[in-house]
Order: sequence, then C-alpha cells, then structure tokens
Amino acid sequence: MKKSSLLVAILVLTSTSVLTLTSFPDVRATTLYVGGGGPGNYTTIQGAIDNAGIGDTVYVFGGTYYENVVINKTLSLVGEDRDTTTIDGGGIGDVVWVTANWVNISGFSATNSGPLKGPDEYDAGIELDSVQNSRIVNNNASGNQIGIHLNSSKWNSVIGNIASSNSEWGIHLIYSLGNDITGNHATDNFCGIFLSHGTMRNNITGNNASSNSNSGIVLYYADMNNVSGNNASSNHHTGIDLCGSYTNHIRGNTASSQRRGISLTYDSNHNTVSRNIISFNERGLQIFDASFNRIYHNSFIDNTIYQADDSDTTDINWWDDGYPSGGNYWSDYSGPDQFSGPDQNLPGSDGIGDTPYDVDFNSQDMYPLMATSMVPVRPPIMMRAELTGQMYEDVTITWALSPDDGAGLNPVVGYLIYRSMTYDPAGLGYSSIASLPAGTSEFIDNLAGEGDPNDYFYQLCAVDQNDNTSCANNQAGKYTRPLSKGQNLISIPLVQSHGSTEKVLQTVEFDKAWTYAAVENEWKSYMTFKPYKGDLGTVNHRMGVWVNVTAESNFTVAGIVPSNTLIQLYAGWNLVSFPSFDSNYFVSDLKSETGTVRAEGVDLLAPPYFLEVLSDTDNLEAGYGYWVRVVADITWNVEVS
Repeated sequence: MKKSSLLVAILVLTSTSVLTLTSFPDVRATTLYVGGGGPGNYTTIQGAIDNAGIGDTVYVFGGTYYENVVINKTLSLVGEDRDTTTIDGGGIGDVVWVTANWVNISGFSATNSGPLKGPDEYDAGIELDSVQNSRIVNNNASGNQIGIHLNSSKWNSVIGNIASSNSEWGIHLIYSLGNDITGNHATDNFCGIFLSHGTMRNNITGNNASSNSNSGIVLYYADMNNVSGNNASSNHHTGIDLCGSYTNHIRGNTASSQRRGISLTYDSNHNTVSRNIISFNERGLQIFDASFNRIYHNSFIDNTIYQADDSDTTDINWWDDGYPSGGNYWSDYSGPDQFSGPDQNLPGSDGIGDTPYDVDFNSQDMYPLMATSMVPVRPPIMMRAELTGQMYEDVTITWALSPDDGAGLNPVVGYLIYRSMTYDPAGLGYSSIASLPAGTSEFIDNLAGEGDPNDYFYQLCAVDQNDNTSCANNQAGKYTRPLSKGQNLISIPLVQSHGSTEKVLQTVEFDKAWTYAAVENEWKSYMTFKPYKGDLGTVNHRMGVWVNVTAESNFTVAGIVPSNTLIQLYAGWNLVSFPSFDSNYFVSDLKSETGTVRAEGVDLLAPPYFLEVLSDTDNLEAGYGYWVRVVADITWNVEVS
C-alpha cells in the first residue's frame, strides 16, 4: 500500500474483547491515468495498477491496450467508453483477472482471451477468482472463451454488460454464491448464462439470453437460484435448462421459438415454474426424471410437438396451484367453463376449465385457465431507491417494467404503489399512495426522505386490463436513525445502488468512518477531512460501521429491502450488520444458528469503547452494527422478515 507517511493503525484489545481502531491509516486515494496526452500518464493499464494504492481509481482513456491485466488490490478500473476502450488479451489467459475484493470495473471491451486448455480450465474476458463485493458494470466481454466468469465468488454484481460471441458461455458462475446478474445481454454464445456446480442463491434477473447456439440459461447442479424476468428465446436447443438442480424459482421469463422452451431433467426437484410465456417452441416444457416441481400460471401457446411432457411414470409433479389460484393457460384447451368451485360442480363460470387438461397420459392440470387474461401479468422488478432533492428530502424509486408492459399476452395498464411505516414481506396493511400509467418506471415520494422521521416501505404492483395485480418480489425502503455527536455503530439496512461511503452517509455530519474486515484481518477507514480519504471507499448492508459524528445528525438512507442475506462469519471477531426488519430475532437465535459465543452492541453511555455484552434476550435491530465472535467459519443466513 502506498502511503505519504507511515501511520500504523493501533489495534487495542478492549475490556470486552473487541478490537477498536484508535488511529487511522494514512492511505492516499487518488486517480491514475492511462493513455491520453496528459503528462505522467501510464502507457499500460497494468503499470498503473501496480503503482496504485488501495482505494485508488485507474482511469483509462480510449484506445486498444494489448495486455493481460491482473487486479490484486481493492480499486476501481474505469474505461472512458466501452465502445472505444479495449483490452486485448492476445489469445492468452484471462484478459482481466481479479483476485481482490471490492473491485469495480466499468467502461471496457475485454476481448481475445485464451482458448480452452482442458476440463475446468477456463479463460475469460473478465474473471472474478474467489472475490467478494465487486461490481462489473457496463462492459463488453465478447470474443472470448467465456465472457464473464465468476469462480468461487460471493456477493458480486454483474450489471448491464454485453457478453456475446464467446466460444463457450457468455456469463459463467461456478461454486459462487449470492451474486446479482442483472440486465446483461448474453447472445450468440454457445450458452448465454451458465450456472454450475454448487452455485447457489444467485439472482438472474432481466437478462437477454437469446440466439445462443445451444441454450439460453443453464442451471447445472445449481440450487436455490432466482431466475426471473429474462428473455431466453430463439436459442438453438433450450431456453432455460435445469439439470440436477433443486429449489430454484423460474418466474416471469419468456421462452419462445426454439427446440425446447424450458427443461427440467435428472433430479431437478422441488423447483417452481410460474408466470412464464412458453410459446412457439417445438417442445414447450419437458420434465424427465425430475419430481416435486410445481408448474402454474404459465402461458403455453402453440408449441408444435407438445405443449408439455411429464410422461416419465416415476415423476411426481404438480401442474396447478390449487383452487382458486388455478393452473396454466393452454392454447389448445377446448373444455367448457360453466361451473366453479374446487370440484368444478357449482353453478357459474370462474375462468377455470370444468375438466382437467391432460398434459400427457401421466399428468393433468386440474384447473386450466380459460384465457391468457387469467394468467397474472408478470411483475415489475424494483431496481433502486435513492434520496433525491436539494436537501435529500424526497425518495425516488425506479423499477424495470413488467415484461407484459406494452407486449406479451396480458398488457399492463398501469402500476400501483403502496406504502407503510412498518415492513411486511407480503405488503399486508400497506396503503395505496400512487396510481401510474403503463410505461412509467419511476416515482418520487415528495418530502418522505431526510427530515421525515418515519421509516417507509414501498410495494410496487403491475395492473392488467382486468384489474388483476402482480407485485414485485422485492420492495424499496427508506430508513432514518438519529445519531448523537461522537462515536456511533451503525449499519446500512437497505441495499444500495451506489455504495460509496460518501453517498451512503450523505445526511450525516461526520469526519471518520471505519470498519473491521475479518476476511482480511484489517481495518478500513474513510476520513472526510483529508485529501486522501482512505480505503473504505464503499459500504454495504452486510457490515457494521463505526462513524464519528461531529454534530447531531439523521442517518437517512433509501434502497432495496434485502431478501435473505448471507453474511460470512470468520473464526474470531466479526463486525456485521443485521439486514432484516424482523423485530423478533434475538441474540439466542444468532447463537443457535451460527455458534456465536459472544455478541456485543453499542452503548453510548459506556465510554471509551461504547460497547456492551448482549444477553440472549436482546433483540438485533436493523440499522445497528454488532460485534460477533464465532469459533469456526460459518455462513449466517439472515432471513427476510
């Protein structure tokens, strides 16, 4: 690490066995330039990275750079424009190989990686190798063996990239956990997006995985992933293909115009397939040697060889969601609708066919839907929430439109926004605050931000022409906590779209912020009063953060309410958050789930360390940080509530 002078951080053991930072590392965070005509600019990207310090930014002017880049320290690598700023790997190895946490890469074309060398030997345009909390945004990773490769990597974001014309996979995840793969274009590869071997709890949302020579999205021994709102059409083999994969949610995707729309095979059990449009394929949905899957609220339209096949007599699957929720829409169903009720023997039409639909000789949809209008519109996806306005007094939420907005079979006519001061995962008790026309993707809640002491939670629902609603699977929120002058131990209870320390703490008067990174066994800090701010450039909803507040302030933040959050605890002490709004979660729960032997929280009346040992009956609270000591590495799964 480069330092203008050496100030070693002093770590002292407190009376409660917690490490406290009593002085701060003097880390210079600067911008280094590559290319262009400026004096002192570097001629190679690697040269700038090698001379960069922790938290620095390497800015690369347009041009083609023939090199293989290794990023082994926390920094930001920013290209001038992804269409004009190219890194060419020369057909050898990874073009960009990342081995450090908290790395940001944006604005590049990464091309010409090495070829396939053997089984499990992959070269990529951009590879994250055992990396956490990094962001790969707005790049073009085309013309490689793999476009973007995540190997044993956790909690990273891959957003808005192009990964096309790669010989193997556009985007590949292996042994990777809790990543967000959102809004990417993975086309004209062998496979578009490929999740394999122990890849779990990832969100694959809003991507275009079409026109690939084999399949659009593949889950190969990959469990508990969310695949929603993607376009997986016009692939040569299959749109969405699951093999040996458990407990995944396949929701709201389009799978059209290919040999198979969706396929579940070889012990792909306990999956949910709902609200997908499966149309104009040779084979709509195929299940073979896979059981305990539930398939409902899909539209099967004019698939030519068969709409669906579940003829393996050993399979046990369910093709509806019971009554009155119903099953699926089948374009070739011709049964009557004169009756209603669970047994379809009561007078009156209910939009559900009176006789079952025979999927094949072995399976039936007991409650076939009579019209596509009975299939709920596919939900929008809440993308971000931010404080806006001159004094951060407003909350602006932004979403991705329902795939049926202006297209599809059930056109959306508008959106409803509901709000509450207390969080409920299903939005129970929320009040309607806005009705917006179709095509709208943003809403400003005026004067709900800084200055309003209340917490707010927002639910977003699409509305179709029959006044049916379909709500986003995630919610937005705004959180406020008053901070007193002096040391405060906080956390960020909402997922941030821009996680820079300065922006997250924009409503707080402070001079220092610091955290303890257990994975690296070191402190990270951010100092507002120095030209070199420090190495805590970003913060997220998994960490606890100490903040030295210089004047009474509100810590006010907006973002996305976390779904189930995985926090890696390492043997010894960890400084963590509690990213949940469950008011009935106690220290005893933490101990039973993680083997925690001691937990400590803030006590502003207990200087000099402002900490106290927590009892088993103490609640954990969103917005607060906690010291947690465990005897062995373990992943803590914080459930949404």
